[in-house]
Amino acid sequence: MKIETYIYLEDKKKFVPIDDIEKIKTFVATKEDFMEQGFTNLEGTITFDHEEKGKIEDFENPDSIEELWHYYTNIFEKYVEEGYGKIYYPSVPLEIQLEKRSDHEVMLSLDNQTLIAEYKELVRHFIESGREFIRFLENIAPQVDHSGFTNQLNDLEKTC
Repeated sequence: MKIETYIYLEDKKKFVPIDDIEKIKTFVATKEDFMEQGFTNLEGTITFDHEEKGKIEDFENPDSIEELWHYYTNIFEKYVEEGYGKIYYPSVPLEIQLEKRSDHEVMLSLDNQTLIAEYKELVRHFIESGREFIRFLENIAPQVDHSGFTNQLNDLEKTC
């Protein structure tokens, strides 16, 4: 399973993966409103690819990437508490759901896309990718405190 974060480079009208740090840093250097209220003002998307078991990607509706990571984390927290999670993208009316399929499997869905995965595997990959995203943020915005998100991922890790 692969979970990847992409940043939308408005000036180039294209998405780049967060490991393409030099392109993103160049873009950020020209972006006047890079920081707003203590958050990076970057749009992007998160993709989930589980090969034959489904793929979730939305390159049509980039949204606040930091908020999107928090929203996805919240859906996992809701799932742990209630056995079902449902949220919407921060700025676009796209519904994300996480629901139980069997004793060990869950279904993650976005709009009309679905992915089936073993819950612990999905969470493990999600946490790995979330930590990669935090390292990315620390690289481009070292002045921002990401400890809250780190704590959320650490708490989520305890549920596995």
